[in-house]
Amino acid sequence: MANIKQVAKHAGVSPATVSKYLNGIKISAKNHAAIKNSICQLNFNINESARSLRTNKSMTIGVLLPELERPFAMAIISVIENKLMEFGYSTIICHFKGNPQIGRQKLNFLINKKIDGLIIIPSHLDAKLLTEIKMPLVCIDMMIDGVDCNCVVIDNVKISYEVVNYIIDHGHKQIAIICGPKDRYTSQERLKGYISACNDNQIALNPSYIIYGNNDIISGYESMRKLLDMENPPTAVFATNGEMTDGVLMALNERNIKIGKELSFVGFDSLVSANISNPKISIVVQPLQKIGETAAELLLNQLQGKDDTLKIIKLKAELIRQFSVQNLTEK
Repeated sequence: MANIKQVAKHAGVSPATVSKYLNGIKISAKNHAAIKNSICQLNFNINESARSLRTNKSMTIGVLLPELERPFAMAIISVIENKLMEFGYSTIICHFKGNPQIGRQKLNFLINKKIDGLIIIPSHLDAKLLTEIKMPLVCIDMMIDGVDCNCVVIDNVKISYEVVNYIIDHGHKQIAIICGPKDRYTSQERLKGYISACNDNQIALNPSYIIYGNNDIISGYESMRKLLDMENPPTAVFATNGEMTDGVLMALNERNIKIGKELSFVGFDSLVSANISNPKISIVVQPLQKIGETAAELLLNQLQGKDDTLKIIKLKAELIRQFSVQNLTEK
């Protein structure tokens, strides 16, 4: 079995550089690639237990999510895992099915595994639970009041404002929004953008056009049916989550509503559904690659002692304008 010296010789680097690689210390990309290749070719076996005792690090990161099924979560997990792997870290991924009690159990499980840090989507979890975490922590997708940690979110207010302005610019005044749960950070922020755009354009708010769903397909479907059955239905709808976007499309298809002609619609995240629809749907796309990379980098900086300053990073989402919003000004 190969040892560190043999790996170093094969890679053309010093044993000290191999040691840095194994302990998650940043080295040049060239040396990183050479060492990684040599470890694979020589079948070098990293003794994780010995390394943990020597460095007081497990070289393991916990990732805790409310659910695994959402494409948003799966895409980000993949990016995080790949980024951490570059620095020698393994990941343990847990989900708690949106159940706070299970969330606490899974958190305790990760802590007992001696993880070095934690990346979490804190939906459904109590702020008090998060304040008990005594290790480097990064929250994704939402911020929690009273919890001091690094956060990576999109600028939800800004993108929602942009969407509603886009709809208004096409002559619409009867605009509905399908939000997630009322107590959720993302729902509140996206609703703020909707309200600001309406106020800035002197469009009176209609409370019946503000619908709260559960960020799932069935609530998107039921919310859209509710809006269609109104005595004075909206001319345009904005769904603020990927699963609810799919539910809306199901309801419109069931009623044979012609999108972009009989009703205008802008969705969120569900890029595949948006592009296979006829016509293609205008859609908000989150920078999933950037979210995952930023979360991993913030955690790595803490673990390596490079930057202990807590940051809230707001990334820009993109509105892809396609063919689902009718221009009423041309009538």
